[in-house]
Amino acid sequence: MFEAKNRGRNRWQVLNQNIVDQNELKKLTQEAIEEALQNNQFYLVYQPIFNTHTLKPVGAEVLLRSTHEALKKIGTQAYIEIAEASGAIRRIDSFVVNLALAQLARIRETHPNFHFSINFSAAELTTPDFAESLSHAVASAGLTSDAVEIEVTETRWAEFGRQALKNLEKLHHAGFLVALDDFGTGYNSFAQLNSSHIARLKIDRRFVAAINTESRDANMVNIILGTAQLYKMDVVAEGIETEEQLAYIQAQNCQYIQGYLLARPMEWDNLCEFLNRDKATWESTTGKWRI
Repeated sequence: MFEAKNRGRNRWQVLNQNIVDQNELKKLTQEAIEEALQNNQFYLVYQPIFNTHTLKPVGAEVLLRSTHEALKKIGTQAYIEIAEASGAIRRIDSFVVNLALAQLARIRETHPNFHFSINFSAAELTTPDFAESLSHAVASAGLTSDAVEIEVTETRWAEFGRQALKNLEKLHHAGFLVALDDFGTGYNSFAQLNSSHIARLKIDRRFVAAINTESRDANMVNIILGTAQLYKMDVVAEGIETEEQLAYIQAQNCQYIQGYLLARPMEWDNLCEFLNRDKATWESTTGKWRI
């Protein structure tokens, strides 16, 4: 996908999409990650999470982005997987946590109940001192544990060993809320849900997109909501993009929603401006916020 020219500081140039040597692609991506870390080429964006019925923002999911040209082309998910394999993910996670907590502390000065949801890698969760390190970082930022939601992705759950589950247990007892992202796309059993201190399920956007269609996924939203109710968990429906999807979810026992219909991921300054619309209301007739 990318080819390097002139092995110097600015050697990255997009040439073609014909590189088939995945080992070379992995190596080039690792180099790009190192450059981005050294040159401060990572930044964060935030996608608001809303109360389903009041449509007021209650939190935001923290998302990683990069200004490095190679990483922009390959995409966040792809380079995160390579960072996990190389070990660079821990430095990336450290950047995410430190910046997100500093910005959240400022937000909670005027919105004291607002929280950030941060997705952590399996590599981070298997670090023996992860729970203690995160608790210390949160306290050092002047925050309490209820300000941070720990997201883990269901499809990566199989990589979690005893240490990761021990960390989740510690975080749960410390007051952190643990959410299972992309629920329905992995292979978690009900027994695992009951024993892993998960407090919130996030319905994958693929199932929300199937609402009111003939797709085999059409019933998954109700199945997941039923599962959550059985285990006394909250639910976030991701990927709300149409008024029909919004109306359907609002008619169900789903506490929170997220999606482009209400708000796209936004940078820090835009998030602050968005949250200052304390009296904004959503008008379904126009599909816009009224201030």
